[in-house]
Amino acid sequence: MSLISFRNVSVKFKSGIEALKNVSFEIEKGEFVFLVGVSGSGKTTMLRLLLREILPNEGQIFFDEEEISKKRGINIVKLRRKIGTSFQDVKLLMDRTIEENIAVCLDIYNKKKQEAKAEIDSVLDLVDLSDKREMFPAQLSGGEMQRVGIARAVVGDPMIIFADEPTANLDEEASWQIASLLKEINRTGKTVIVATHNVDLVDSMKQRVLHLDKGVLTQDTKDGTYHK
Repeated sequence: MSLISFRNVSVKFKSGIEALKNVSFEIEKGEFVFLVGVSGSGKTTMLRLLLREILPNEGQIFFDEEEISKKRGINIVKLRRKIGTSFQDVKLLMDRTIEENIAVCLDIYNKKKQEAKAEIDSVLDLVDLSDKREMFPAQLSGGEMQRVGIARAVVGDPMIIFADEPTANLDEEASWQIASLLKEINRTGKTVIVATHNVDLVDSMKQRVLHLDKGVLTQDTKDGTYHK
């Protein structure tokens, strides 16, 4: 059974913009998927649909065998806990340490202090930033800040990691470090979806590629490249 299923999904905003047009695809548990396309092609809309921030005008979206649009109240909160998101601009709290930034994401789980510390230790080790836990974001490089963003996405053990332009504005070495980290996370069994413009990254990693063009899914290729 698919973890994510989009079935003839269309989204049209009040402005008249059609963000998605009759989009259908399925993603299995444990897949690594690149979501590509120019700005405005519908990638961010897809994330907002998964988080149930918006609803489709037409079609159905299923996550873990349940239709997202039917979720209400606490069930929406539970859904969002299953999706860890890392953003291009990272959105770190500049007045808190790296450890504190990650700890904030654990507050919603009501975990005991010792249990939370153990989980923070684990994700800091995963992203290779254990030695910088007491530093502040301004003291880190761009690549290190992205790794903190990924650590926040992973903490809480979500089913999916959605990384939105994780290598934007990074040099080649830092970009490959982020790519390797995401692949390592995928090897633990998590489903990883990466929205990106990085052609070299997509072409080199040979993973599944979903290509959106003006809201239309124009490509769904296993072991794919950025362009057909």
